[in-house]
Amino acid sequence: MILSCIAGWESRFCRELAVSKPVFLYNLVMSRRLVKQLIYGLFYFSFIAGIFLVFYFAFLKPGPSCFNNKFDQNETGVDCGGVCAPCELAKLQPVNVNWVKYFPASQNRITIAAELVNPNINFASPLLPYKLTIYGPFGVKIKTLEDNTFIYAGERKYLLESAAFDFKDITRIDIDLGAPHWLEKNQLVKPSAEPVGVKTEINDSVIEVSGFVANKQATALRQVKVIIFLYDRFKQILVISQTVVSDIGGLKEKSFSLALPAGVLGDKVAPEQTRIFFEIKPF
Repeated sequence: MILSCIAGWESRFCRELAVSKPVFLYNLVMSRRLVKQLIYGLFYFSFIAGIFLVFYFAFLKPGPSCFNNKFDQNETGVDCGGVCAPCELAKLQPVNVNWVKYFPASQNRITIAAELVNPNINFASPLLPYKLTIYGPFGVKIKTLEDNTFIYAGERKYLLESAAFDFKDITRIDIDLGAPHWLEKNQLVKPSAEPVGVKTEINDSVIEVSGFVANKQATALRQVKVIIFLYDRFKQILVISQTVVSDIGGLKEKSFSLALPAGVLGDKVAPEQTRIFFEIKPF
């Protein structure tokens, strides 16, 4: 039948064939062009995507860090250990306050004492904020004292403050500790010193405690706060006081002495029960 069309035989089929053949060829050409366009498009897309990926990994992608909630770098835990903060920091216990007491110091003055304990044996704090709140009759707050102290790793330390109040006007004193700034213990090493030759002597009007601060390290101690506890024969604290010794050379000793009015305490003090504690600043 195609031959008949070629021979000139006119029919509806021949006319349709004559029309559809160019369309078919056109569609075929366009299909090939579309394929080439798709190939070129895919190539350009891959090229641009490759440039973007290189740029992303080089400049945009977050690198390993201590705050990405991932176990990477040389961390020993997620975002801790290795180059990050020690994992133990997340498990640190707060500094404990065992007790707060106050004693008459002199006329219209009191001494406030608190026992603090750091249960963390591998971490110390060079900056520990605290606030003392003093209450009078009927629970009325009459004064607030705020300051900073420090505490060494695993240390039991005594905090002393003096305030201008009549002992009889005080009904309660509370202490609140702020958030410590923690360091590993090798970054805040406790200086080595001990009391030697301590003696407590009592006469009619004065209780005198004396002795020596022995510096057990080769470097000098700039300042040592000597905290003195006087007890009765039942081992109850009667009074706590302090004095300061400065500039103790390496491997040297320096004397201290503190005189307290005997008053009503003279008959109660058990000299053999005297205890001495040091607060030595790390800097």
